[in-house]
Amino acid sequence: GAETAAAAARRAVLLAARQDPAGLAASAVEEQLWRYGYYKRIDALRRAAAAKGAALARQQQHQHQQRAATGALLHFLDSSMDQYKALLEVVRGAGGQRLSVYRCCLYLGDLARYREQYEERPRKSWDAAEAHYRAALDADPRQGSPHKQLAV
Repeated sequence: GAETAAAAARRAVLLAARQDPAGLAASAVEEQLWRYGYYKRIDALRRAAAAKGAALARQQQHQHQQRAATGALLHFLDSSMDQYKALLEVVRGAGGQRLSVYRCCLYLGDLARYREQYEERPRKSWDAAEAHYRAALDADPRQGSPHKQLAV
């Protein structure tokens, strides 16, 4: 289905990045990958988890469905983080195009933040997201998004 095609596209981008890391930065592939390969899916999973959460909160017997929706989101976030970490290694190994490193770190920060939002634990820890946002700032301190996320 559509998710299988998206997963195949994500793997193809990682393979292409390994073969031509300099071309990655020139074409902003990591940004397109985030927008169309990850963010749309994350947004759909977040909406599903929230919708099921709101509907199922009224029906105590169906809490397992809410946990399943949240579990699917967490699994996708973990997989996405693994793929972006691999992409970041490729980019850094090719001389670390500053903008590509910045984008990869920014998206890793977003993924870590989303993961923490949906993780069921009494105390939240934003350390992983903060570390990725700081790495994004180290890569390109002129960019505003990490500053904004760190302030929130």
